[in-house]
Amino acid sequence: MNLEMTTGNLSSYNNSFMKKNIGIIIIAFLFALILWMYINLNQSFSIDLSIPVNITSSKSQALAEEIPNSSDISVLEINPDTIQISFDKVSEKRVPVRNNIIVNLKEGYSIVGKPELNPDSVSIQGASYVLNKIKYIPTQTKVFNNVNSDLSGVISLKDTLHNLLKIENSSIEYFFKVQLSAEKNFEDVEVVILNLPEDKEVLLIPPKINVSLRGGVDELARTTAAEILINIEYQNIEEDTLGFVIPEIKLPDNTSLLKTEPQKLQYIIKKKQQN
Repeated sequence: MNLEMTTGNLSSYNNSFMKKNIGIIIIAFLFALILWMYINLNQSFSIDLSIPVNITSSKSQALAEEIPNSSDISVLEINPDTIQISFDKVSEKRVPVRNNIIVNLKEGYSIVGKPELNPDSVSIQGASYVLNKIKYIPTQTKVFNNVNSDLSGVISLKDTLHNLLKIENSSIEYFFKVQLSAEKNFEDVEVVILNLPEDKEVLLIPPKINVSLRGGVDELARTTAAEILINIEYQNIEEDTLGFVIPEIKLPDNTSLLKTEPQKLQYIIKKKQQN
């Protein structure tokens, strides 16, 4: 009985204590909050922001240099407070596309002719100062391995100056003609002397040569000896001091020269007899 009364009295005491001191606790909390706000609001703060810079110019002007990066921007200060921007007159020109496609062929195959790029040149716009330095626009680098058939597709152009240049096309088409490689010999192809004076004649030793070509099997099957042009300029014969000349050879499209036999020709110059 005494224990129950003691416990009850203690609980009543605690409740009474909490009611009397709740006001003190609230006041202490508010004081601490105000003190914390006072201390922190009197300090300086900074924040890093990335803010894009948009440049507006007339249609007759373009950037001649990359825009410098704007850094260290805060609410209280802008650093740098000025940016140097170079403008130049807008120009336009057409430049060739450089092929960066690498084709590794399967053994026994060859690329027939030159790879086709469509378009093979593009129009670019930008500051005259920038355009004067640009000689070509390259494609992205792409590698194809073990190729044994025609190859085609679309490839993007490599634009490293996208802030300074406007390129007409962002991508182009490409085509590689691939055939099984073959060789073909043409015997006794006639040699022609160009610009021979009317009062002269030249005897070549020998007068005809043999030519070996390489190319796609289909291309070589259609090639004839008449399409192989072998020429010697008469002036080269007159200026020769070695006793032989090397002819100039023009081949059909999509073929390459393996060898000629002989490579050098001797000659005899004679004065043409008058009738």
